[in-house]
Amino acid sequence: MKLGKAELTEGYPHFRLISENGIWELGIPEIQTNGIRVCAGKVNSNCYEIIYYAGFEKGMALSLLGLVSIIMSELSETVSYPEFKATFPVQTVKPILEDLKCWEALNFLATDKTISE
Repeated sequence: MKLGKAELTEGYPHFRLISENGIWELGIPEIQTNGIRVCAGKVNSNCYEIIYYAGFEKGMALSLLGLVSIIMSELSETVSYPEFKATFPVQTVKPILEDLKCWEALNFLATDKTISE
């Protein structure tokens, strides 16, 4: 899928990308007490299919945005919820740099061009 910069919304007031046909979105929602989150899900679904916690590191949030957008770009825009969610590793420790298994998996997926094959 192709992602492009989109208008900010209540759900994504800081940064937002949207897929070409307006099905999927990725961005930075409200910053919480535990830091910056990078989230993705279907547009107007009011839920996030994936959530990664960057802590308070803006650079880490940008890195996560980059990795997730690369991975999403390898998926079909018509991917199902379960397939979308299953593509991404689950973060079990916050922030992401404390979860090296998840961080390494994201980096591997972003460089593996066989995701959608």
